[in-house]
Amino acid sequence: MKKVRFESGRSMVEMIGVLAVMGLITAAAFVFIQSNMASSKRSRASDEVGAIVTAVREQNSGEQKNLGYYVGWSAKDDSNGTTYLRRLRISTKNPWGGDYSVRGSDNKNFFVVIKGLASGDCDALKTKAWSGAVVTPTCETQNGKKNLLIKYSF
Repeated sequence: MKKVRFESGRSMVEMIGVLAVMGLITAAAFVFIQSNMASSKRSRASDEVGAIVTAVREQNSGEQKNLGYYVGWSAKDDSNGTTYLRRLRISTKNPWGGDYSVRGSDNKNFFVVIKGLASGDCDALKTKAWSGAVVTPTCETQNGKKNLLIKYSF
């Protein structure tokens, strides 16, 4: 009668298979997390731009719509170094580490600018439906970074 030997443990092929499956799961999770982070940044930017637009419209709801007034929305407006946006409790930093600014266009329109974007982020944000925007936003390059200009009317 032959003795039957039982082998314990796993073979090398089984271990490599398990590692391959774990690698695929990790890669899928990484892509999913990156996608959700980008979506979260875009959503936050949309909310913040909406707050800026509301603030500009409320500050200029009367007859006086002065182009020069908009230039200062992102600049320091007092000796404490406070900006108009900060005074209204609106963040001046966007989710990508750049700044928001407001530019005058004419007596009927103004731009909200999202500064410091990578090219892919600017292109993705350009295609977003910006509530109340007058025209499709445009990207401009400044110091190697992209800025998104969104035009609004009063």
